[in-house]
Amino acid sequence: MALLESENFAIYSNVEFLYLIGKYTAQSKTCYEEGLKSLNDYILILDYTRDSFEEDVYWKKRSLAQF
Repeated sequence: MALLESENFAIYSNVEFLYLIGKYTAQSKTCYEEGLKSLNDYILILDYTRDSFEEDVYWKKRSLAQF
């Protein structure tokens, strides 16, 4: 479950952009704390907008972020 800490929200809340930040920081092994915060924000926003996705698309996006 993602943590809800409003002071750690990323400034830019485009869901796909947040996912890419987390992905690139994990691959480059730099700024990992910011990457984890971005992925946390991604999951929170994804959960908030869950109704706008089909069930299989939602779970695929969520599982990719957790991986």
